[in-house]
Amino acid sequence: VIPEVTREDLGRFLESHAHDARIKLYVLILGQNEKLPADANLASLAQGSLLQSDACLAVIPLGEPWRLRLFMSRSLHEAVPGAQLAEVLDDTVRDSLQASTPEDQLHRLLVRLSIRLFWLESGLPPAPVETVARAVLVNSPPTALPEVIAAPIAPEVSSGIVFSWWVLGLTGALLAAFVGWRWHLYRLRHYEWVLPEPEPIKPRFGCPHAATAAWVRYQ
Repeated sequence: VIPEVTREDLGRFLESHAHDARIKLYVLILGQNEKLPADANLASLAQGSLLQSDACLAVIPLGEPWRLRLFMSRSLHEAVPGAQLAEVLDDTVRDSLQASTPEDQLHRLLVRLSIRLFWLESGLPPAPVETVARAVLVNSPPTALPEVIAAPIAPEVSSGIVFSWWVLGLTGALLAAFVGWRWHLYRLRHYEWVLPEPEPIKPRFGCPHAATAAWVRYQ
């Protein structure tokens, strides 16, 4: 569905997110005009690991980010208000639409979603011990991965969240800078930069070692 180089880059980015984040991010990419089957058993994806911890599954139709669907583990649905989860979905879609190509949209979508998942972590209760998590998994139904449903915020409460939006905006800017810095370091580690060869300088005054002073700068 996507070029191999892009797939490898995004795979490494997801590994980087998983290394630092409590909420694990999984991605399922669909082709244009493709839809997720109604009877798809999402609980079986990734060997069931989506149900074993705090996790998010993003189903992304390539080139159609407005059809993004997010599925959160039940632990997140119980700990985070539905309106806040809906805002994660809406904000991620809006940010991805600032890019024009499908690959750039996918990149912006994943970076923004990664940032928003970091935000959610600050409001989560302490992670349960492994034995408790296993007990919950055994009793969980097959549909233990509910979908995030977009819902508008009620007008009567919108005036009371101006300050919260300001704080979230500042936090988002700091997190965006952090993620951008990590992405820059990742590119430095995994990309090979080939510098052009400088043009040969012709000797002057008939002397093989005489030449005009010259320098090359790479940015």
